[in-house]
Amino acid sequence: MHSVVDCTFSGLRTQQVFSPSAALFAAVAPWLLLGSLYGWFQPLVDVAIHARGMLFGYVGALIAGYLGGKLAASQMAALFGSWLAGRILELCTNEPLIVNLVYAAFCLYLTIIVVP
Repeated sequence: MHSVVDCTFSGLRTQQVFSPSAALFAAVAPWLLLGSLYGWFQPLVDVAIHARGMLFGYVGALIAGYLGGKLAASQMAALFGSWLAGRILELCTNEPLIVNLVYAAFCLYLTIIVVP
């Protein structure tokens, strides 16, 4: 019989974290783009930022969820933190170099985890 502590801290499956995150991002991102295009609020994103966010944000989360497998909590926190930092930086900064470096760090860390 498994205890709750064993199931919680023994390892997290990336699919349980990244699939809901990708779904939430895919539901919110088009509204941010439409709101910016129609002037409902200050422009947060344009078409290029939206395309980059969908490519690295949505698709990156799906790939991480599918290929990541079961990770330790520290690995999951680092991987999810770098993914989430990319989403937040997209909205908070106009400097694409910083955002691209965070995306590269996420992709590199995912590669290190997945490739044996």
